[in-house]
Amino acid sequence: MKDLPLMDSAKGIKTQISGTALEQLDSDDVPNRYSIRVRGEERVLVCSESPTISVRVERGLSVSAGATLKAPSGTIYLDGAAQGGPFLNTGKDILNLDHHEGCVRAFTVATCEQAMIVVRRGLDLQRRDWVIWTNEPDLDTVLAIWVLLNHLKLNDPDPEIRTRLMPLVRLEGAIDAHGLEMQELCGFPPEVQTSTFEKLETLRSREVELKKEGRWREIDFLEYTADILRAIDAMIFSPHHFEEAVNVEELARAEIGDNHLAIVCRSGMGIYELEPHLRRLHGKRLGVIILQKGPHTYTLRQVNPFLPATHFGFRKITLERPLRLNFQASPERIGRIEEERGFQALAQSKKKGAAGAKEQAE
Repeated sequence: MKDLPLMDSAKGIKTQISGTALEQLDSDDVPNRYSIRVRGEERVLVCSESPTISVRVERGLSVSAGATLKAPSGTIYLDGAAQGGPFLNTGKDILNLDHHEGCVRAFTVATCEQAMIVVRRGLDLQRRDWVIWTNEPDLDTVLAIWVLLNHLKLNDPDPEIRTRLMPLVRLEGAIDAHGLEMQELCGFPPEVQTSTFEKLETLRSREVELKKEGRWREIDFLEYTADILRAIDAMIFSPHHFEEAVNVEELARAEIGDNHLAIVCRSGMGIYELEPHLRRLHGKRLGVIILQKGPHTYTLRQVNPFLPATHFGFRKITLERPLRLNFQASPERIGRIEEERGFQALAQSKKKGAAGAKEQAE
């Protein structure tokens, strides 16, 4: 079971990036979808709409070309975090999106454009967990992170979000890869090029200011990344894009059966109302929903009717590891839960098929 205790979230744009043009962005119009959490001893950035992806920003990271081939499956390196040229290993699900080494830089697109290409070409970011690694949150890198975290919205049949984002990605890609003098490679009308460049300058203003003051290497890169992601949200989205947004907090998850997930969450909605939202986020991997209704009360729903209860391991999750935010319980707490008849009946039940599914749903 993966434990994701929530840290104090990054400060809003107006307080974290004060004194710059970013103050003009009204981040209150769209929900704050980015937070920083702790996994073990490490801090990661996550997006509420991309629960399968976590982001690590490790200052100075530079993995050797040989080591990248031995990286865990589900690893994505961005913009210099790995040495060597860009590659996509579909067998092990390892990517290196880069344009600095091992390629002809003169006609290799920048990292943010590579991210857009793999997302639009069908890279499935739902079927497994992914970790994005980067060593510095410059604008090319943060735009690539935004693209990967927002893969569902960018693949929506309605092209509105893509239409709003692509000028930013294309112009930043041209500038990062070829320099300011090559902006015309984008082929934008003058008014589009001017307005897009102004937006990029707004997003980059804090980075420029910090580097000028010599403080760039001193800041919290993860907090800064979250702030710029929120600023991009404020540019791309309008309130109507979140009119049907679901307020749900994922507390933990466990892999069960054959690449399925049990999701532990908390929300003011009912479990049946949450199911479509969680299906959208997790796709076919969603196996079981565990909804916290109170300090000692949970509602369980087996979404996949063909998932054997023996694979789920109800006893391990509900009795031996009580569903709490930090997943640490005293022996007395475990004993009280074991005495609850509902949990005992569920853990010891031998019902199968439709009868078992009905019991689990109840």
